Amino acid sequence: MKQIWSVVCTVIILGTLLSACSSSGNQSKTDQAANGDGSNKQKEVTIKVVEYKNLEGYKDIAREFEKQNPGVKVEFSYINSVDFDPTMKARYAAGDMPDIFNNWNVDVWKDFYEDLSDQPWVGDLFEGTKGFVTRDGKLLGMPYIIEGAGLVYNKELFEKAGITATPKTFTELKAIAQKLEDSGTQPFVNSYGEPLFQLGAHFFNNAMDRVDNPVQFIEDLRNGKAHLVGNPLFERMLDVLRFSAEHGNHKDLTTDGNTQANDLVNGKAAMALQGNWIQDNVNKSNPGLKMGIMPYPFTDDINLNDKINMQIYSLAVYNKSPNKEIAKKFLNFLVTSDIGKKTLVEVFHQVPAMKTIKPTEQFVGPINMDLLSYLEQGKVVPVAFWDYFPIATDIGQVLQKFVAKKASSTQTLEEIETLFKNWR
Repeated sequence: MKQIWSVVCTVIILGTLLSACSSSGNQSKTDQAANGDGSNKQKEVTIKVVEYKNLEGYKDIAREFEKQNPGVKVEFSYINSVDFDPTMKARYAAGDMPDIFNNWNVDVWKDFYEDLSDQPWVGDLFEGTKGFVTRDGKLLGMPYIIEGAGLVYNKELFEKAGITATPKTFTELKAIAQKLEDSGTQPFVNSYGEPLFQLGAHFFNNAMDRVDNPVQFIEDLRNGKAHLVGNPLFERMLDVLRFSAEHGNHKDLTTDGNTQANDLVNGKAAMALQGNWIQDNVNKSNPGLKMGIMPYPFTDDINLNDKINMQIYSLAVYNKSPNKEIAKKFLNFLVTSDIGKKTLVEVFHQVPAMKTIKPTEQFVGPINMDLLSYLEQGKVVPVAFWDYFPIATDIGQVLQKFVAKKASSTQTLEEIETLFKNWR
């Protein structure tokens, strides 16, 4: 997910900031402006939105919100996901915290989030989305957009090779790769030149999410109570990694995610470890191309291979904001107003976290509709590894050595274990 995930991963922001007033007198005026009950000459409240997706459609939503809330102004700015943490820490140190911001790394910022459990949109959420932002019984954000990572594939190239069903096991994946090669199609295009997203986040997560209790397993790894060496799941992960490299682009260690996405969309390969966000590339480069997304079959156990890795793009309210109520009102407007719902589907082309917002393939595309189908069936699993993001790049670099055949399977797993033990 080179967005949630650019999936998969850095840290995201959609922040709404209200201008801070320099005195309690100014704060009183701000409250009056937000509530619309001040004097005839109201002080304008500016809501500053900081977000990582840089979606232009927010401006139309903002203008309508301003129209319905006199005295309130909404401004947007963009910070890329990689710079999220250092930027937010700098803002906090400077006393410049936003009123609404993305809560990708919930456990790092949980003490700064307002509990949104009583908000009117809570009952509209898809099952399983609240868990991403719930801590100690408090809903610390509003799930907004759903992103999913797995094997994105070109349905037209599958049809050309006579493939009528997606693979459910690693053995079936190998057979399909052979059929693709027999038809003259390269099975995989990889971007293993990106240690963070492609390897450390997305690929490693595909194995970690298949563990019975990923969070506990990660803690056990850190404490030396669990091991990757000798674990069949993680040994198979390396088998899959080697297989995809052998049947993919030969320069995969120098290929980035944008090149990978373009090669997939332009028919140079049939499959890629990617996410639903690649639908944007399809819309721009090859509209009408039949694409889909499926779980990455890492094992020969069908029950471990039937779910898409899911990540939530969510928004949080700063719990010390002097303008919390108007901030909550804006969040509600995003998902309940006609313009908010329409923009999410028809302009953003995203899968909503709300059951009450109905996307169609015309606007969101076939990849997103596949993701929605898995979501409606409950065939999604939360990404387990995001809270351990500080070492995702390091893990990716270890996996790069394996792809380059500079480390054995045992050496690779031992080195990743050491990363977990040393990270505090």
